[in-house]
Amino acid sequence: MPGPFKWIRNNILLQVFITLIGGALLAHVVPICCSSFFYSVSCTIKDILTYVLPFIVFSYLTFSVISYDEKAPKVLIGIFVGVIASILLAVFYSYGIGNLILPEMVTHPIVKDLPGEVVDKMWGLPLTGMSTDRAMLVAFSFAMWFNALNSSYISRIRNSHIRKMEGQPCGSICKSVLSLGVFASNEHLMSVKNGVRKMKDMSEWGLLKLFVPVIPLYVLGFIMKFSMETSAGFIIKDFGPIFAFNFGCILLFVAFSFIVAANFNIKTALVYAKNMLPATLTGFCTMSSVATLPITIQSEEKNIPHATEFARLIIPTTVNVHAIGDVINVSLSGLALLLLTSHGLPSLSVYACFAIFTCIAQFSCVSVPGGGIIVMGGILQKYLGLDVDSVVLLTSIYFLLEPFLTSMNVAYNGAFTILMNKILNVKKV
Repeated sequence: MPGPFKWIRNNILLQVFITLIGGALLAHVVPICCSSFFYSVSCTIKDILTYVLPFIVFSYLTFSVISYDEKAPKVLIGIFVGVIASILLAVFYSYGIGNLILPEMVTHPIVKDLPGEVVDKMWGLPLTGMSTDRAMLVAFSFAMWFNALNSSYISRIRNSHIRKMEGQPCGSICKSVLSLGVFASNEHLMSVKNGVRKMKDMSEWGLLKLFVPVIPLYVLGFIMKFSMETSAGFIIKDFGPIFAFNFGCILLFVAFSFIVAANFNIKTALVYAKNMLPATLTGFCTMSSVATLPITIQSEEKNIPHATEFARLIIPTTVNVHAIGDVINVSLSGLALLLLTSHGLPSLSVYACFAIFTCIAQFSCVSVPGGGIIVMGGILQKYLGLDVDSVVLLTSIYFLLEPFLTSMNVAYNGAFTILMNKILNVKKV
């Protein structure tokens, strides 16, 4: 194969970029049935990935937590506190900048429907499996118990027991099973750890050899659907300034996070952001942080090569609950809609209640298109004071921004991982 084509074949970032441009142009020159076909293919790949993703998450998280041994509780608590602080910071950042600028931007109400051509799937796979959240819970529980079995206290009990049970292998194995591994031999525990490592290696092989090569096809259908369905003229005319303002605020927040992660070294921050580009663009096309998870981990391992296991721990852990782009967009859009419906902006005390419940709601979100706004709808009504019609309008508009929001969620999690690694001072294990 000639040199330039070989370079394209080996450069996944360039492939995704070409797919973005080609898919956007192709969507407007082919019949809608062609867009539906490619969208169905993309959804099929996504459905298969979503089906096997719990296994991938289980293998990654279990091995990562096991690798930290007795340090795991400290690391996980640090991640949890970091996520809470990050979400609250984003919500109050939205309040501050919204109070400063939105009253000058919003001058008239918007009451219109959302036109646009709809691209539907031609087929679907009836795949149902364990949820990612349940897989995470099982992985954490298993890995934390395994780490407890290797603690110094239980190790002394186990070694003392094994000495007493020498010559009685069957009894020792039976007691090990009944005690959930407390009396398992060190060799058995090591075999379990090696088995988890093999699961993780198998997951990596599958992602690299089976999923990564079809990423261009994976994103093609999504970008064609997005191109066909975002031609609503009134959105550009009436809500366009809010779109631009929201995206600018999100981009500023994410960019500053990379700068902070790079210790205010602009050159290093640009390197970090460049390494995250494949994941950011994939998130834009798929509109799912979970579906982008394999690429996010790959990208982030380039930013913290000294702590790759930490990246494999924190990214799957936070992928569902740490959607900063969604948080900022929903907060700013909610404030804008209050003004558009002739309501005033909320006081700081009222907004604080909204911030707290927004933070809690993020732990109920699922990383699928529209998942964030579905969970936030009731909170926007109850704690921010939006009426039902405003929430419906915000939900409709949210879907038009979903690709941008997901890409920013993915990018910010890259910066967040670097920051948390520095705060927790996690080294390679």
